[in-house]
Amino acid sequence: MILSEAITHLEELKNNGTLKKVGGALEFSNIDQQVPTPAAFVVPERERAGANKFSNGFSQDVVDRFSVILVFKVVNDRSGLKAEKEVQSVRKAVKAQLRGWQPTEEYEPTEFEGGSLLKLGNGKLVWQDSFKTSIEERG
Repeated sequence: MILSEAITHLEELKNNGTLKKVGGALEFSNIDQQVPTPAAFVVPERERAGANKFSNGFSQDVVDRFSVILVFKVVNDRSGLKAEKEVQSVRKAVKAQLRGWQPTEEYEPTEFEGGSLLKLGNGKLVWQDSFKTSIEERG
């Protein structure tokens, strides 16, 4: 998995003011605590290996899937229009940052797979965007 590389890559969005926090899965597990928003947390989704291509040794394509979970504060926004604009703006920036990005030379460029609403309530909106990349492992 390339989670630490993805976190480091998203830090640029913190440096330019798009995000106020970038973290990993353990930090996301404390989401009920106060967190500066908008925030992004990179968490593992799934790793899947293809069949071995060789009978002597191994060569497998491995697909790494990870999510960027975005957290927004939603207050005094009955219509949801303010939140919607912020969510779309931050999602656009995250997708632009990760699409086509190669965690290392060995990995294929990262692709966006889709997104979904995880939670809305208690003054928070939590959205998940999924990405994938792959690598050929040999030995």
